[in-house]
Amino acid sequence: MRQPDKTLAPLISPILKGFKKRYNLALSFQNESRDGFYNVQFNSETWPAGAVRSYGYHEVEVFFSLRCNAVTDLILAMEERDRENMNNWGPNDGRFTVQRMVNYYPFDDDRDKEWTIRHDRLEADCIEAAEKFRDLMETEGFAWFERYSDPLNISRDVNEPIGAELKSRKGHPLMPRHSERAKIGLAAACVAEPERVPELYQQWLDWVRAADEYHMGRGTRSEPNVPRYECRFDYIIDEARKVGYDV
Repeated sequence: MRQPDKTLAPLISPILKGFKKRYNLALSFQNESRDGFYNVQFNSETWPAGAVRSYGYHEVEVFFSLRCNAVTDLILAMEERDRENMNNWGPNDGRFTVQRMVNYYPFDDDRDKEWTIRHDRLEADCIEAAEKFRDLMETEGFAWFERYSDPLNISRDVNEPIGAELKSRKGHPLMPRHSERAKIGLAAACVAEPERVPELYQQWLDWVRAADEYHMGRGTRSEPNVPRYECRFDYIIDEARKVGYDV
């Protein structure tokens, strides 16, 4: 762990009461929830002094991640059935359901967009970053984890809106990858809003079909994705029925 992270860690720990520090490449804290886990991670990158800035500095990015087992377990079961076509997003026990990259999707632009720790002002800047983090957690952070502990809120918010602007590179605040968001949205609906599943199933496929037409027309996609999505959606619904959800 880099020195700025070592200096920041004891300032962050008291704010995240009940979270346990995890020892890996990034500064990370995790807490078990009633149906999964909460995780707060600080990704950082060090930059030397140069033409842009006369001092060396450390950029800090904050990530919130939450796992709802009921939702993620359906996706993992689907991926097991469609293993040959799936990407590997890491160990299953570490897979999260929703995430928010706070600096990229800020709650407050002035507070959240850029956290810089200068090498020549290490302690003072770490204290300032910790104060920003305290305000973040007390005003939005803890409420964010509480909200998305409920699969009903995951379903409502992940599925709003369906898809994304095809010309935009910016994804959804809860899941930037559109392909993952579609699966999470449908799985969460199976758990919490089964009456919406047929409607969402069709709406997501309509968006995928529009995305296929857009990308294939531009030559950036060689074959349609609709059959693949349809198969995965069917697997998710089938797995939900096996568990006992009334889909």
